[in-house]
Amino acid sequence: MVNQVPVYMEGIIAGAVATFRKKTEMEHMTRELQQIKQYANAQRAQTHEFSNKLYTILGLLQLDEKQEAIHFIKKEKNIQQERSQFLTQQVMDPVVQGLLQGKINQMNELGISLSIHPDSQLNQAYHGIKQEALRTGLGNLLENAIESVNNRQEGDKRISLFFTDIGDDIVVEVDDSGPGITEANVPHIFEQGFSTKENGRRGSGLSLTQHIVHQSGGEIMLEEGEMGGACFVMIIPKNGGNTDE
Repeated sequence: MVNQVPVYMEGIIAGAVATFRKKTEMEHMTRELQQIKQYANAQRAQTHEFSNKLYTILGLLQLDEKQEAIHFIKKEKNIQQERSQFLTQQVMDPVVQGLLQGKINQMNELGISLSIHPDSQLNQAYHGIKQEALRTGLGNLLENAIESVNNRQEGDKRISLFFTDIGDDIVVEVDDSGPGITEANVPHIFEQGFSTKENGRRGSGLSLTQHIVHQSGGEIMLEEGEMGGACFVMIIPKNGGNTDE
């Protein structure tokens, strides 16, 4: 990327100063900002969800429904323990653990049902370009699925997630019950600036995801899902590609 600034001498252009920057630096910065935004949204959802639960407990206590309050607290505690235990046991990378926990909280706040395949597992903690590709891809695919199903006026809001690193590749599959992608839009979904959103925002998530996944030697594909919406499959080889592990 080139930025040029003219140099004036006595009101006359005498030359110019050109600044050259690698495009990859800007892409990296954009990915980082997107991830920060996703984390902020997830934390905001978690805070709001926690506040709602506190008000529920307060209301039950004010109504002198102590047993109901105790039952509610125990139920929430069990849900949190089961969720945390699954992520701790099945996902070795703490960064991915945190990402998934944040997305789960965000979906709970929006009333979206997330099902994680029981055989899902990531047995290694990755570094460098592999971790960045996994983190960026997983975060953007889940964020797109959340936006897709959340815009539905009717029907169930569901997202299905599967991930594994058994074998030579890391495989992630995100399926949703949203409206899907029209046949006319399929060839353009990975283009920079292309978006199906009606609020004026331009698409960059899938384009950046494809770029970082390709850098890692992998690929991302759109397939026919089982839930009526879009189904994305991301494959990242454990070895090979432009890696700094």
